[in-house]
Parts: sequence; structure tokens; C-alpha cells
Amino acid sequence: MKLLLITESDQLKDQVTQEFRPHQVEIIQYWSPLKGMDNLDEVAPDVVLFSAVDFPRHWKTFLTFLRSTYPRDRIVFVLLVSDEFDDDEADKAQHLEVNAVIDASLQ
Repeated sequence: MKLLLITESDQLKDQVTQEFRPHQVEIIQYWSPLKGMDNLDEVAPDVVLFSAVDFPRHWKTFLTFLRSTYPRDRIVFVLLVSDEFDDDEADKAQHLEVNAVIDASLQ
């Protein structure tokens, strides 16, 4: 299984690696959402973990691009958010077919 992680945080990368390493998940990190979009076909992830904390304006563009090519059941998109993620943003996430919204602390 391949997991594409879009974040600027090395701490988050370490947390994700620690959590998924026992499950033999290949983790590929991009520090730029645009670079992740550009390489989406080559990476062919099963899951995208996207930090809305690091990129609060890019997740919608990334998800729209992703869903234009891959349906919700083909690539899972998990949005990592902070307390500042409000109901309006949650409505947008649902409309854009996000699979899950979880706290960026992974707690």
C-alpha cells in the first residue's frame, strides 16, 4: 500500500511513519501540493494524507484535481485539520468527497 503525505512538517512525517511502518506501508512525502499533483499518476497512492494546517488554501484544489481523475473508492483522501477548521470548511470537504477529516495531531 502507498500513502502520499502532503505536509511541511517533519514531525508529522515521523508520526505517520511510526504509525504505519508495522503495516508495511510505503510513505511518500511531498512538501509542495503542486508537486504532489504533478506526480499523482506516477506515485499511484492508495491513500492521500493532506495537511490543511500546512496548506489551508491548497487542499480544495488538490482534492478537486484528485477527484477529477480518481473516484472516492479508488484513492482515499484524508484531510488533517486543526481547531480552526470550521463548519463551512467541513461542508466544502464533504461536497468535494473527502473520505475523512481528522485532527492533525493524529490523536
